[in-house]
Amino acid sequence: MRDRRLLAQEITVLLINTCIGSGLITLPNILAKTAGPDGLWALCGTLIICAFAVVMFVTLIRKFPNDSMTKFIPKLLGKPLGFICNSLIALYFLHVTTAAIRSFGDIVNVVMLRRTPLEVVMGSMLLSCSILARNGIQPIARTCQIIAFLLLPFILIAPLLLPVFEFGEFLPLLHSSRESFLNAMMMSIFSISGFEIVLFLGPTLKEKNKLLPASLIGLFIVGLFTVTIVAMTFGTLTVNQVARLNYPLIEMIKYVPVPLLLLERIELIFFAIWISCAYSTIVILLNINAQHVSEMFNINRCKHFVLPIALLAFFLGRIPSNTLEVSKYVGYSNIMWIVLVFGFIPLLHLIVKIKEPKSKNNKNKKQKKKLIAKSKQK
Repeated sequence: MRDRRLLAQEITVLLINTCIGSGLITLPNILAKTAGPDGLWALCGTLIICAFAVVMFVTLIRKFPNDSMTKFIPKLLGKPLGFICNSLIALYFLHVTTAAIRSFGDIVNVVMLRRTPLEVVMGSMLLSCSILARNGIQPIARTCQIIAFLLLPFILIAPLLLPVFEFGEFLPLLHSSRESFLNAMMMSIFSISGFEIVLFLGPTLKEKNKLLPASLIGLFIVGLFTVTIVAMTFGTLTVNQVARLNYPLIEMIKYVPVPLLLLERIELIFFAIWISCAYSTIVILLNINAQHVSEMFNINRCKHFVLPIALLAFFLGRIPSNTLEVSKYVGYSNIMWIVLVFGFIPLLHLIVKIKEPKSKNNKNKKQKKKLIAKSKQK
């Protein structure tokens, strides 16, 4: 199923493209509404939690270097319970894909294609994503390397915004309540989550010892990028404006001074870059989920499951009737992520520690039996 092993830099690029997606445009608004100026520090706290989660993921993978999460769960929990847990993980990825495609459709409808039906936007995006997702993780990694370079303009415009940047918007520091700060951390999970794909990409890596550095480098780049975007949005617009605007990132880009007015609507160029980021996120999610389901049923090729998963995401994405219900969808994804990271993964770590002494004793017994058999032969 895997013709070529992934390189460490490809793992990094895949993580970057998974985490930076459709939730980026709404992230400043969510942070400003829930924690005000402290939303930036709440985002930093979420990134620290993500770093802790990545270390837990990689530590668990090292116990099973040749198996993905789909394979080692039944080994730890038994086949019946393992199948149930794998099914729940598949539903988690389906839910995240649904939230991502619906958020993408709503934003495109508001910003660009106001007269286009939501179903057309979602369906065309899922169809184009399915074509690449069916080709495997290697073509996806090569495509993501190109898309990752498109993120540079977002960083390069930062110096151009300095004349209108207000550092006073970040004061007073840590003035929000503990509840609002924690709520901001939880609400920002969807916008930067995606590092859980490491649990499925680990076996595809050529040099296993580079998985943790590659993952942490990806997290650092994602953190630097998102913190820069939120800081630029807060400083260029006021925090109160960011809290009122649903898509403040688009408004912020309008403040970028363009020499000689060569480009009248420069925000559309950045919006097109965001579309490519959302595309890569959905492609990776479809491929990982299809790979996960195919391994559950011991089927060699995962491409047969891509279109059914995309169809399910399409029909589930049509269920929310307004943006409030979509935000509830995103909230459920955040809760699922927390349960996965702080509930299920630590449980697997605990089971591994319990079973390790037994496996070592079994190995010692087998070695003793071999030595006794050899001595008898002599």
